[in-house]
Amino acid sequence: MQQSGGVFGGFGQSQQSTGPQQTSSLFGTPGQSTQNQQQGGIFGGINSDQNNQSSQIGISPFAKLGQSNQLQQPNTSTLGRSQMQAQPLLESGRSGIWQPNSSISPREKSVPEQMAAVFQKWDTNNPNCAFKYYFYNKVDDNMAPYYRPGPNEDPKAWDEALSKKPDKGYIPVLCVGFAQIGERIKLQQRNLANFNARLHEINNSLSRMMQDHETKFSIKVMDARRKHTILKQRCIALATKVQVLRNRGYALGGDEEELKIKLLSLERQVNDPALGARAEEIWARMLAVQDRAKVLNSESLKAGLEATNTVDEEFTRRSKKILEDYHTQLVHLTAELESIKQDYEEWQTDPTNPRPTTEDDSKNSNFKRSFQFI
Repeated sequence: MQQSGGVFGGFGQSQQSTGPQQTSSLFGTPGQSTQNQQQGGIFGGINSDQNNQSSQIGISPFAKLGQSNQLQQPNTSTLGRSQMQAQPLLESGRSGIWQPNSSISPREKSVPEQMAAVFQKWDTNNPNCAFKYYFYNKVDDNMAPYYRPGPNEDPKAWDEALSKKPDKGYIPVLCVGFAQIGERIKLQQRNLANFNARLHEINNSLSRMMQDHETKFSIKVMDARRKHTILKQRCIALATKVQVLRNRGYALGGDEEELKIKLLSLERQVNDPALGARAEEIWARMLAVQDRAKVLNSESLKAGLEATNTVDEEFTRRSKKILEDYHTQLVHLTAELESIKQDYEEWQTDPTNPRPTTEDDSKNSNFKRSFQFI
């Protein structure tokens, strides 16, 4: 008898029988030997095939490796024991594969459970929705303590949002999902449009009030100011007359007498005819000085024109030509002097040349001074 493991087994177990063997020919006639083989299933199932000569038992893929047994003339009791020994191995092999009804819980959730969890996170009607945020609305400070969380809101989350309010008089408002955010934005846009319309109305009303003020009230104010000035002058004149009438018949004091004398002298000086003649004389002298200034100005302009016209263009051109010639000669002389000075210095540095005497030294010193000057 020969035994082999399953597809995942390949464990090398084999059994051979030494009993009488029969073989069948190609067309089914009995032959000299017959060989029976039994192979295990893919997942460790047992396939048994018994005949009179041999039997084969399938072995689980999770059995021990490297076992080899030789059985001679197996009987029914041996087959029973083999099946009883293979049953625990089969159970242990099957327990290694996770099944939905298995008692061993996996580390991760199944795909349907994960999909259900994701759907709950996106479902705005589910309390486990992840898209929740508390905004704040401004209400009256006296009415803020009367607000409470809604029926579908978590009181703890609402209290926590209330504790984080930015200022007194704000209450938290739950917003779930993008749809409610869009509705809140639309509501804010409508409120903003209403505020803008109200602001335009206020601006137009203010423009009308300013126009009425400029056309009506400004004219009335100017008229009232003019009347006030007239009344003030009349009041001053009336006060003067009242003061004069009240002090009539009373003797003047020393200060008042001095002031009276000064005022009378000033009045005589102002009304003196000699003052007018003096003013006329000063005015005549001013006119004479003005005429003299005009004459001097015209004479200076004429003198300037004559001075500019005395030098003609021909004289200027000739003078320029002469100066350029002198400049060229001076440049040439300077170059000649430089070359002579270099030759003299080279001659002095040459030791083979004879040294000058004392008389020559005085001449050379004067010559050096001339070079230095140049």
